[in-house]
Amino acid sequence: MRKNAMLLLPALAAMAMLTGCASEPQIRVAPPSLQVADAELASGLSDSALQVTRSILEAHPRDIPALLKQGAILLAMGNPEEAAECYRRAEDIAPGNPATLASLGRLQLALGHEKAAEATFRKLLAVSPNDTAAQNDLGIALDMQGDSSGAQAAYRTALRAAPDDRAAKINLGLSLAISGHGEEALDVLRPLAASPGADRRLQHNLAAAFVAAGNQDAARQILAADLAPAEVAEAVQGYNSLTPAVAPDAAASPVLPTGYDTSPAARVDSSARAGLHVLAAP
Repeated sequence: MRKNAMLLLPALAAMAMLTGCASEPQIRVAPPSLQVADAELASGLSDSALQVTRSILEAHPRDIPALLKQGAILLAMGNPEEAAECYRRAEDIAPGNPATLASLGRLQLALGHEKAAEATFRKLLAVSPNDTAAQNDLGIALDMQGDSSGAQAAYRTALRAAPDDRAAKINLGLSLAISGHGEEALDVLRPLAASPGADRRLQHNLAAAFVAAGNQDAARQILAADLAPAEVAEAVQGYNSLTPAVAPDAAASPVLPTGYDTSPAARVDSSARAGLHVLAAP
């Protein structure tokens, strides 16, 4: 009888544990994942996506992907300074992280902080020398400071590693145009503009190259496809202002106009003040 009682003890203990679990369930609520934030963004729910990243960071304040996602959301919502703070926090936590440096550098470009962007992209290339997107972005930062030769060297470096990099090709062609090398610019941009799927922005880029090459009639013909006559005249005048009035190899560098826009969605508008360059894909 004593033996049977001893055998029953483990079973009774297990039942007590099960009873306790049933009466007092222990539920742990984990923070949502970044996939949830992506789903919210895909549905156009930026506020909800932002809240998801906040929930993740409350539980894991050193989560680099969450910080970068939060920065991207804040930037898309028109809060660049808050986005920059996210990127700086990420850089403080893990210095030299390529994804952080890429995000920070592109934000600096968008804010017009070209010198800071140049430093950031050089830092990125020091840890990821084969990053063609970073080379392209470095070229943009240099072009925006009037250093066309340095910019073109960066674009060519990107193209040696990735000969089909469309962004680097467009940026090289436009850098050549604004530095007075119109014919070379046409050699780069013509094939791109003739390729399937070339949009009107790329056609406008080609028009800028024609202006740089001294063929304003060809530029006007391209622009007339979607601009009114007054807008065509204004665009040609704007493109002219981008091209130095001195010999291509002279020491003077072109000064880019105020409001130079480097965002991927930028379009060359009738005043030629929207961005000519495009950013490489992340």
